[in-house]
Amino acid sequence: MPNFIRYEGRLGFTLVEILIVSGILAFLGLFIGQLFLGGSRQFNESLWRNQTQQSLDAASVRINKLLREASYPTLNTFQGTVRDKRPQFFVEVKTGNLNASEAYSTATINLADGDPQIDSGAAQTLQFFGSGTKTGLSEATGNKISIMEWVTCDPGYRDVPGFEGAPNNPLCGTHELYLEGTKRVLSANTQSYGFYSELFLETRYSYTGVMNPTNVLQGEGNYNPSYQTAAGGNMTPEQRGLIGKKRLASGVATLAVKVYAKDNDRSRTVELDIVCVAPWMGNAVIRKTFQANVGVTVNTP
Repeated sequence: MPNFIRYEGRLGFTLVEILIVSGILAFLGLFIGQLFLGGSRQFNESLWRNQTQQSLDAASVRINKLLREASYPTLNTFQGTVRDKRPQFFVEVKTGNLNASEAYSTATINLADGDPQIDSGAAQTLQFFGSGTKTGLSEATGNKISIMEWVTCDPGYRDVPGFEGAPNNPLCGTHELYLEGTKRVLSANTQSYGFYSELFLETRYSYTGVMNPTNVLQGEGNYNPSYQTAAGGNMTPEQRGLIGKKRLASGVATLAVKVYAKDNDRSRTVELDIVCVAPWMGNAVIRKTFQANVGVTVNTP
């Protein structure tokens, strides 16, 4: 009788089966990983947009308020109100470091927080600041681009009956808006922004300067301020909180300043247009535009 060899059930997989299963698992892993990364990027971008929008909203409120409070140092006397109208008490817009073709990427030309849009024709002056769409820039932490300077003053009430508890001297603050630092966007592309800066507001106060009338009949005088970053005098809690260097926003690629003339010679409208870029992705941007009416002369380049 012939001998038969009995084989039990197979206890393993062939090499082909293992390779097929491994390929399927790798494909599923890659697919799931891409979904996770996509969701993570979307979450990070949404978080960045929310945080940046809040920063820009807060910055616009602070800048708008201080610009509307721009004023000359004044002193009320029995003869009337004396004002120091020398140029250092004007709102001064600096010369921008960008030209119009460098300011905005094609993806953000029409991206705005409502109206107004870019309107260089109606503006009395239009200046661009920041890195814009420039390429080949080097990262640096100390470079500073000054944008605007202006003075706000609370009047003094020397020798005026009924104001015995008020300050004798004007309380004036000087404010400078500027960009500082140049940082590289991690995933920049040629169609968008490759660098960004941080936006700062630096405030100092003078509460010891004396207003000296020089021509009372014409309401003219000279004020000698000594600005410092220390609190004193009759400063309000809000003024004390403004003292020093405050970061308003990060990721600023372009900041435009536009000045519009009005029907009178006593006031101007100043518009700021800010574009922020995500630090890791050059085509993720937010734009904020706001205006402030200024009651003093605006010096422009």
